[in-house]
Amino acid sequence: MRYQYQLVLQWRAASIEDYDAIIELEDLLSTKVSGESTVDGHDAGQGEMNIFILTNSPRELFRDLRPLLADNDRLTNVRAGFRDLEATDFEALWPPGAAKFDVA
Repeated sequence: MRYQYQLVLQWRAASIEDYDAIIELEDLLSTKVSGESTVDGHDAGQGEMNIFILTNSPRELFRDLRPLLADNDRLTNVRAGFRDLEATDFEALWPPGAAKFDVA
């Protein structure tokens, strides 16, 4: 499948325990996203951790993932944004009212 967008879920990284928790969440997300999206990995550095998801519907996918993030105590701290795979600039999705989203 050809994907148009990259959705990024982002948290601050403070400890190895935070990193381990994000790896567990990435594994869980891999089992929950549909065939129209795929978890494309993660990275950590410069005080942040990111999970990358390829999708054609970033807004809808994030809306669908919010309950799972809340159930795993990850919604209140997450920042989310997406970009067209042909572009470099991200559009902020979360938290509400966020004006800017970047990946370090």
